[in-house]
Amino acid sequence: MLKTISLATGIFLSTVSLSDEIQDEFAKIDAMVEISQMYGRDQGIRQAWFYLHGKGFTLQQIKDDPTLQARVAEIDKDNVATLKKIIEQHGWPGLRNFGPVTDRQAWILVQHADHDPDFQEDVLRLLREEAQKDGTNPANFAYLFDRVNINKGKLQVYGTQGTCVT
Repeated sequence: MLKTISLATGIFLSTVSLSDEIQDEFAKIDAMVEISQMYGRDQGIRQAWFYLHGKGFTLQQIKDDPTLQARVAEIDKDNVATLKKIIEQHGWPGLRNFGPVTDRQAWILVQHADHDPDFQEDVLRLLREEAQKDGTNPANFAYLFDRVNINKGKLQVYGTQGTCVT
């Protein structure tokens, strides 16, 4: 029994004394999970639009609903607050350090951060650098560039923010 306790203690102590590199990787994994969960909330609330449209509500009714608007705004604000912390700790969660899925999910969260144009502009500067170093999908930069311009009342450069009018 004493050997079992010693073995268990040794395993525990070796787990507690993980190298800094491994701890850094676990911090990245935690950030990836957090970004994935935020992306799920972001997309989940936006799926409500399709659900409600399928139930016969007009797009204008859905767009103008104050309850849905408030829920979308709450999710977007929470996501931005958390994403700011992740970026502060890890830099842009891009292709080299997080992979293509997290890169895309984080970009979507920034695209939907219209309530915080300063944050979008800060990320735009990051994405410009990252795109030049193959650290993000260049389309992320193009979409955010156009989004920032449209929100400032300027013209698009890449034509990514078009909508169909029927």
